[in-house]
Parts: sequence; structure tokens; C-alpha cells
Amino acid sequence: MSKKNQRSKFFVSPRFQLMMICISFFLVTAIFSFYYFLQNFYFIETQRFIKSISIETVESFNSEIYSLESFRDTSLLLTFIILSLLSIVYMLFLSHKIAGPIYKTIQWLKTAEAGDKILFRKEDYFQELPEELNKFSESKKKT
Repeated sequence: MSKKNQRSKFFVSPRFQLMMICISFFLVTAIFSFYYFLQNFYFIETQRFIKSISIETVESFNSEIYSLESFRDTSLLLTFIILSLLSIVYMLFLSHKIAGPIYKTIQWLKTAEAGDKILFRKEDYFQELPEELNKFSESKKKT
């Protein structure tokens, strides 16, 4: 990739990109919250069941359940942190592929003269846009 075609800004469209990151983080948080409360309900119901069947070793079962709850909470927290970071990084790159072409097109429109060409990076979305803009620019050059 040529130096001219590389990213030069971390946030090309900060409002759009931060919104995408926040939506992603909200979805991860909502899914993990739902799963946590579902698991919590399961543990509470298990404790109730153990108490209702009056097993002699209820205390040992309760201590096992508490240790499982602790392990569950720790593993969920670590998984949540890892998935949140991954989703933030992924959304940043995805939003670059969307906002980058739009930003580049706006910059080109501000400074373009007839015959100027615009190029997007290979991995950017909207690859048909520079083709049409280049055709338009060429037609303006001829007139």
C-alpha cells in the first residue's frame, strides 16, 4: 500500500466512529448482563432446591455453589473485558472502512479539478464510488 493511501487520522469521523463503538459496547454489555442474571437465577434456584430436599450435607453443597459462583463471576468479568476490547477495536476498523471513503470523497470534492482522480484503499467499502467520480471528473475535463 502506498504511503498516500494509508490512514493518516485515527478518527476520520469521530462522531460516527464513537457512536459505532458505543453501540458495540452497549450490545456486549447487554448480552453479558442478560447472561449474568440468567446464571444468577440458576444458582439461586439450585440453592432453593438443595434446601428443599433436605440433604444432610447441605452446607457442603452450598459451599460448592458459592465457589462455582465466584468462578463464574471472575470468568464472566474477564470474558466481558476481553470481548469489549475486541469489539471496540473491530468497530474502529469497521468504521474506518465506512467513514474513510466518505471523508476522502468530501476532501476530493473540495479540492478536485477536472481530471483529478480519487482512489480508495482496497479494503474500504463503497469501491464503486471512486469509479463513478473519476468518470464524472473525466467528463468534466472534456467539456
